[in-house]
Amino acid sequence: MNSSLSLLLPVHNSQATLQFNVQRVVEILPDLTHRFEVLIVDDGSTDATCEVAYELARDYPQIRVNRFARSLGWATTVAAKAPETRGEFLMIHSGGELKVDDVVGLWRLRKGIAEAARLSQSKRGGKLWRFDPQAETSIVQAGAPEAVRSVGQLGIHARAPGSNLLMVHRQQVGELKKSLAALPDIGWPALQPSAKSRVGHPIKRPSFLSRAKQFALGE
Repeated sequence: MNSSLSLLLPVHNSQATLQFNVQRVVEILPDLTHRFEVLIVDDGSTDATCEVAYELARDYPQIRVNRFARSLGWATTVAAKAPETRGEFLMIHSGGELKVDDVVGLWRLRKGIAEAARLSQSKRGGKLWRFDPQAETSIVQAGAPEAVRSVGQLGIHARAPGSNLLMVHRQQVGELKKSLAALPDIGWPALQPSAKSRVGHPIKRPSFLSRAKQFALGE
């Protein structure tokens, strides 16, 4: 049976980029696994981010949307919502452009992450295991918050130096939550994307929608 995947997208004032990011990645997810979900969490946005998210959820059955009335910050948002995801593997976006190549590359490393999770459970307080393809590089780009860098030792890794995408096995979600909850509120400024606006791209109904409905996680 294919492994299941949850993609967690915490967003804040991202109306200009959310539609573009979600559309292109959700088109390729059925090629990776038949069981996936996308959880968009609007962290107290003051623009139309929430409206864009709900419109995407109407077009894609695998998308769920949650919203906080006030902004809690990236770390608190992830700590609160990661346990609500259901996939065996959890990918977490930390802002900026969501790259399809990073999603695909990271998914190919799932066996290594699963083994890291198993070993970390059996070696409490022992050796930490990393499966980064480029271990000498930073886990994420320089603009990402300290919270993102601090969770690398849990077996979360990025495919490339420029990636803002992390992945963890279900067994490590509890440790992830504890690590993030212990960090100070870092807010969102460092996570904002470049000024390259994508407003105006119409929401296209996916060509795979009829076959993808049966692939929603949990069905």
